[in-house]
Amino acid sequence: MSKDILSHFKQKSDNSGKITKPSSDSSMRPSSNVATKVAQNITSKPLLDSNVTKVVQKVAPAISTSKVSFPQRWQIVGSHLIKNVPKDTQFIRTLHTDRDSEVEDGNKNLVKVAAFDLDGTLISTKSGSTFSRSPNDWKFWHRNDKQESESVVVRKLNELVAKKYLIVIFTNQGAVVANPTMKSYTNFTKKLNDIVNKIKEGIESKDTEILVFAAPKKPAKNASKSSSDEQFAYVRKPGRGMWDELTTYLRDKAGYEVDIENSIFVGDAAGRDGDFSDSDLMFAKNVKCEFNTPEEFFQLE
Repeated sequence: MSKDILSHFKQKSDNSGKITKPSSDSSMRPSSNVATKVAQNITSKPLLDSNVTKVVQKVAPAISTSKVSFPQRWQIVGSHLIKNVPKDTQFIRTLHTDRDSEVEDGNKNLVKVAAFDLDGTLISTKSGSTFSRSPNDWKFWHRNDKQESESVVVRKLNELVAKKYLIVIFTNQGAVVANPTMKSYTNFTKKLNDIVNKIKEGIESKDTEILVFAAPKKPAKNASKSSSDEQFAYVRKPGRGMWDELTTYLRDKAGYEVDIENSIFVGDAAGRDGDFSDSDLMFAKNVKCEFNTPEEFFQLE
């Protein structure tokens, strides 16, 4: 790695160490009478098989404003991927790159990415269960369930955005079916809407966006329009499919490449004693990115 990324995060976000939380803006909430718009059978290059049609469902109400809020951006790709990315990418150039000293690689501008697993990394459960029992069964991660007046997670994310990092969540969701009529899907998106809202309340740069990519459960065999086994395997960590979806989005929509040497992925599945898996560690290795556990990353005081 070209520089020690971890040294950047010892600096507090301000002298007091406090972050002012603005009041929520109810004007951004979608009207309940806005009809759901579904776009299906959109063909594009699939992850693995050029003969497979990639189906994207827009599963949130469409609105006429130029900036679409996070809860309105959920999309399903085939049945193997759930994602939430903004259509307008101007925030990347404005907030996450230094226009006075842009690094170029073959005329391709670079953006630093700070990516995170979700469960056991950014959040844990209030109930103490391994998995959430409801959309509200979550709290920001604390080491050894230590309670703090200010979340170390939100504070670190605020510092990252101030240092021009793009925040991305990559999560395996083996209990969620990518179908907007399913309770598992609505519970997942409702929970993420709440989590991202709380994160953005604590980030000083209010125009930044949080990107989310989720690998869901494969539906029943008789389900229509199901993606292939290969596509499910590719997007699920440690497969690099979700990362490739990010890089395609940045390249095609914003004209940027990931600055991999200065990017990082944080996850709790590191193959340690007591870990259920090493999928997060291997995911970082597969994309050739720096890796930290949450204990390492969020406790750099």
